[in-house]
Amino acid sequence: MALFGSLIFQSVALHFGPLSLVQPFLITEVLMALVLRQFWRHQSLPSRAWTAGVVVVVTLTAFLLVSAPSAGSTHTSLPTWGWVMGVTLVVLALLAAVSHRGSSRLRAGSWGSITAVLWALEAALIKETTDSLATFGLIGSLHHWPVYAFVLIGVAGLGAEQTALFVGPLAVSQPCIVIVDPLASILFGALLFHERWRAGVGAVSLSVLLLLGLCVSAYQLMVATPDGMDA
Repeated sequence: MALFGSLIFQSVALHFGPLSLVQPFLITEVLMALVLRQFWRHQSLPSRAWTAGVVVVVTLTAFLLVSAPSAGSTHTSLPTWGWVMGVTLVVLALLAAVSHRGSSRLRAGSWGSITAVLWALEAALIKETTDSLATFGLIGSLHHWPVYAFVLIGVAGLGAEQTALFVGPLAVSQPCIVIVDPLASILFGALLFHERWRAGVGAVSLSVLLLLGLCVSAYQLMVATPDGMDA
């Protein structure tokens, strides 16, 4: 039920907002887990985890204010989707090949990154599907490709996540999933929906630095947080 509810809210957010604005908020899931563990599970957490959590909120807010992602265009082209998905599949194949060589940490990182890219692509397809629904209606959208691509990539993403959790430590796969997803989403937003950041060398440079800071602070938060859920 919670998974279905999150999908509905994500779909609404992606329909009305740019991909590069909505997806970075996924980083806050780590912070929400921190709050739930402290106040619901009554688990004592180290102060450095809370410090990293505060930095996550501050850097995310600053990034969104400075970058001010534009909504772009709802009119995408099938050829653009074709080459973007083609390149993405090549990248995923390379990551899968890397996962067969090396330690369990390398395998977890590879499959975590595969999961993140698939989830970012799924978010782009959710946006495309909701636009199709708004244009053609529920029955009409079934005659167009986005809804079927969304289901296919969604299933693939779920399978990749389970593989990432199975082949290696969560401490490696989770950071890759949480950090790579927003980065890939920003790229998909720019390529597919022509989303743009605030213009100017200063604004773009500061946005990049804040985004990197956000990724580092999210990683530090996950490292500082104990794996166990015991009180």
